[in-house]
Amino acid sequence: MTSRLIDRCAHLARPALTAGCGAVITAAATTVHAQNRPFVPGGFEDEGLVLPPRETLDAASPVLVRIDNNAEGHPVYPAILGTNHVWYWSERFAGVAPGEYNQAYFDALGEFPMPLARMAGTDSQMFNWRLAVGPLEQRELQKTRNHDPKPNHINYGPLEWVESMMAFNPEVRFAWVLNFLEDSPRDHGDLAELLVGVVGENRNGGKDWAQVRADYGLTEPIDVQVWELANELEHDRWEVSYEMYRDWCVAAIRAIREVDPDARFAALAATSPWRPTRDPHVDWRQWHRDILKDFGKELDYLVFHPYYHGVHTVHMDRYIGEIEKDIIKAFGPDRIKLYISEHARWPSRSEPTPTHPRGVLQSVETHNLEGTLATSEFLNQLFNNPMVTAAGYHSLSGGPWHVINQDGRGGEFYTTGIHDLFVFYDQALGDRVLPTRTRGEQTDLTDRSLSFTSLAMGDGAAIHLLLTNRDGEFGRTARIDLSGQYTIGSCRVLTGEDLQSFNGHNRRQIGVAEPSVDGLSLDAFYVPPHSIVMLRLEPAG
Repeated sequence: MTSRLIDRCAHLARPALTAGCGAVITAAATTVHAQNRPFVPGGFEDEGLVLPPRETLDAASPVLVRIDNNAEGHPVYPAILGTNHVWYWSERFAGVAPGEYNQAYFDALGEFPMPLARMAGTDSQMFNWRLAVGPLEQRELQKTRNHDPKPNHINYGPLEWVESMMAFNPEVRFAWVLNFLEDSPRDHGDLAELLVGVVGENRNGGKDWAQVRADYGLTEPIDVQVWELANELEHDRWEVSYEMYRDWCVAAIRAIREVDPDARFAALAATSPWRPTRDPHVDWRQWHRDILKDFGKELDYLVFHPYYHGVHTVHMDRYIGEIEKDIIKAFGPDRIKLYISEHARWPSRSEPTPTHPRGVLQSVETHNLEGTLATSEFLNQLFNNPMVTAAGYHSLSGGPWHVINQDGRGGEFYTTGIHDLFVFYDQALGDRVLPTRTRGEQTDLTDRSLSFTSLAMGDGAAIHLLLTNRDGEFGRTARIDLSGQYTIGSCRVLTGEDLQSFNGHNRRQIGVAEPSVDGLSLDAFYVPPHSIVMLRLEPAG
């Protein structure tokens, strides 16, 4: 795979464009795209959505990338490379027995970054943490999904999860989604004591839950970056009113701050405001505007869940922009930030069947090369936005997204293209994001034809530049303009044979190549089709 990728990257040194790029991609004529499938009404995040037609260039055209490397920029927030975890799949993949976990799972993750681990999504509103702590004989049966045929003991509970994540990355921080549908404020306070309480203090009385954690071997408080105030309760499926949500939030904040006065909180903005089942007479923004007015002073984040391609990332950015405008109007740009606690590419569905009348989500589309490039485009937008300081890819092990998966129950673990993407970005992180403007066909960040994006991060005197070209047919020759003289110190390319390439069990069609930098020029740098290029630019001399 690697040698083929290096051969394909020989075009990087091209001084000018060619119209066909046939040596780079020949499969476009045989590709079956989502827009050719009939519309199947969706549900939940994808209600009423179809994947947009994939727009391609009529011919290769040049790109200008201007980096303001003298600007201060804004900080790089590594937590944007966070991931979302779910109880069912975490138990299935990582769990072995209470106090133990499956090392093969973590060995397969390898160099995957884990700056921020979030637990959990929809299943957070049915998970009882008390039933998953302590010896197995003390753990009561529970379901982690509504459609589970029967309840089970949870081997991989909160403390197993925390311990295993810290073993994988000692610097990991945590986000916990509170269960508002089943837990009381007292439950929230006891959970806070379990995770962040100081042994012996027992600030909220009752059982010393911090001692329970210490008896497990975790003597120090856990680094909880944020307590997320439930998950998607504004959505139709829960039918929770704003007044109910507000009161639950205020009570939960009070209970947790009794244990940890410095606790940080995130409240949810409207879920899937584009869905057709929303009341058209109700402004979706009113939900978060009321939150900001009524208890915004208690918050550190607002939460939003964009699932893209699906809805184009450009369209998602408009929703994010509306939330940001209201935050800034209420508190300025520094008091409350955005936590994009779930994001991923939303796949199309198969043809309906009697067993699956809505069709089945096409899992491979979330992490094939087309899905991987869509996520890269969205990460570029997030890192370039100073209001976004944390995010969570949905999800690490849950379907249909799968950063990591297993070949059958009990089989070998394997990773997908999203795994390679996050490792790629982790290796590109600098200390500050530099303002960058990109000009040329399909580079307009406000137009849904967008297919070419950039991200520049300062790393001391050097610059890491990421160039994402989602077009499946045409490469782009970029002129990279910045102050001073720079040379290309290294070049890495993430790509595959075509947009449908994917990594699965015994199938590795997406990979990273490191071509020679000899002959590469910032005046005419060729970015191949369906690829992400990472350049390290170093001051000359």
